[in-house]
Amino acid sequence: SHYLESPWTFFAMNFLTCLGNLLADRVTIQSELQPEPRLYTVNVGESADDRKSESIKKTIRFYEITLEAGAFKVCFGVGSAEGLAKRLEENPRLLLVFDELKAFVSKSQIEGAILLPCVTSLFEDSRFHSVTKSHSIDIEEARLSLLAASTVETFSRMWTPAFLDIGFLNRLWLVKDHGEKKYSIPREIPEYEIKPLRARLGELLRGLPLGKVRLPIEEEARTLFDEWYFSLERSVFAKRLDGYGLRFMILLAVNEGASRVSPEI
Repeated sequence: SHYLESPWTFFAMNFLTCLGNLLADRVTIQSELQPEPRLYTVNVGESADDRKSESIKKTIRFYEITLEAGAFKVCFGVGSAEGLAKRLEENPRLLLVFDELKAFVSKSQIEGAILLPCVTSLFEDSRFHSVTKSHSIDIEEARLSLLAASTVETFSRMWTPAFLDIGFLNRLWLVKDHGEKKYSIPREIPEYEIKPLRARLGELLRGLPLGKVRLPIEEEARTLFDEWYFSLERSVFAKRLDGYGLRFMILLAVNEGASRVSPEI
């Protein structure tokens, strides 16, 4: 964000979304729920001016050049649940990216299309089945994350029964921010700035034990989360915030190289 006009918040949440997809089947917390740190992140801003898509492209590129070939799977848009199922069959752990969420919204509003219920179900589940007379979709053991850019206008179009009744909107983690005009021609980011970040990400991933890690939660941390959880307002807008809280516990702990969820996390 020091070299480009996209705000730091976009880069930070893009980074955690990519990290969460990598960790989906590797790290959870000590809970019967065993949440996966997968996020459905949408950067919301004005068209072009807020540099939403640019931040997504740069973050994904950072992961692609940092990790071994084939370790980070990205799908840049799908047009149907059948298409998504095919990609998930090839790569069960997948980051679904929309340079502009409008394409997904338009596909989801087609009568009879099941892309929306499919993506909605895969937020908390790893399977989705749909059977008709002519065809069937069977998705098993899938780990889907979503990263998209959206204008305010596109986001407003989703406030319809099709999206509200299925609970899609409260599955989204919205990042609302503004870019600033700082550079007419942004300079290249020096390698000495990028190299330590690549090394640090590699260290974090290599430091994880084999098998699925279950991070313990310190009692003081549990007490803090209890206080927040039981004071959360009863509202349709607050649904799934507690679930996101559990996911961020995992992401922030791993990002800090911590072996447990502390009060600070």
